[in-house]
Amino acid sequence: MRRILLALCLALLAAPAGADYAAGYAAAQRGDYETAYREWRPLAEQGDAEAQYNVGVMYDNGDGVPQDSAEAVRWYRKAAEQGLATAQFSLALMYRSGQGVPQNYAEAARWYRKAAEQGSGKAQSDLGWMYRNGDGVRQDYAEALKWLRKAAKQGDALGQLNLGAMYYNGEGVPQDNAEAARWYRKAAEQGYADAQYSLAQLYYEGRGVLQDHVEAARWYRKAAEQGYADAQYNLGLMYSSGKGVPQDYVQAHMWWNLAAAQGLEKARTGRDLVAERMTKQQLSEAQRLARARRLSEARRSVSPTSRPAPAGRELVWTIQSLLAALGYDPGDIDGVSGPRTKAAIRKFQSESGFPVTGDASAELFLLLQLRYAARGN
Repeated sequence: MRRILLALCLALLAAPAGADYAAGYAAAQRGDYETAYREWRPLAEQGDAEAQYNVGVMYDNGDGVPQDSAEAVRWYRKAAEQGLATAQFSLALMYRSGQGVPQNYAEAARWYRKAAEQGSGKAQSDLGWMYRNGDGVRQDYAEALKWLRKAAKQGDALGQLNLGAMYYNGEGVPQDNAEAARWYRKAAEQGYADAQYSLAQLYYEGRGVLQDHVEAARWYRKAAEQGYADAQYNLGLMYSSGKGVPQDYVQAHMWWNLAAAQGLEKARTGRDLVAERMTKQQLSEAQRLARARRLSEARRSVSPTSRPAPAGRELVWTIQSLLAALGYDPGDIDGVSGPRTKAAIRKFQSESGFPVTGDASAELFLLLQLRYAARGN
């Protein structure tokens, strides 16, 4: 998860520090992180909390400096101890995930609380969920609901989703599908895929809302288009049966193919079964659509300021590393596309529904990045 730099707020900065901060911010906005670092590092060392936080972000993301989670934690802590809520939230995330520090839920909860008490919706949401699960704090549904409501009322999508989940499960409140649907909808309308999927399920089953398969398909599609595998599977089912959408085996195959590429075995089964009912032309079209969508997702996942794909031996080395991380066997990670590397590439391409070439290409690099990112979600 990439951390976000603190927005420019010249009203809070005194010259000449304000000019230095502004120059760093302008450089970061155009992707010149080395210059941003040179501008911000002296300010951070002088005790400027916003600059300390931004230097932490740069170490966290590896922007302009080598990625270093421990160094990110060091700078986040400096800013957090000065009361900067964004830094307190980021420090809590590091403790929760065990990045740069030993994992410590109690310490995560302590820093979440500091940020939450300053009104950070994201911190309120995460603190509420920790109370719901008993992570680092004593499990307490009432306390969970308190913080989730604060986050949800601020418009935090994750807080809205999790508050909906508590109503859906009847945790600390009477079970209430209508109230669950209300909060799921708020998060879904902000583009939150988990909420879109949950709302679609309620429409499909007629719980808390009038049963409406057309509306269910609409929300499944929104989540599916974001790469949500279970939504892709359910949308494939609806196209296969013609429920809520016109029956269309090409669309069913495409969505099941996409879900299967993420490791969903039941989607692989559905895809292979529907393929038996399709003509060669339909099957070819379904595979083409799935390839185009996966490549589009891979390209969207790379931000405009991301570094370009590596080339030459570095490209092969990176592809080998990604294949190994995803459970394939590329042989030695040496930047040489030998027989084992080509075999691993062919296996990945075959399982993902792509033309099987065995070639280490920039397009393959993008697709492996997308699969690796999806695995961590």
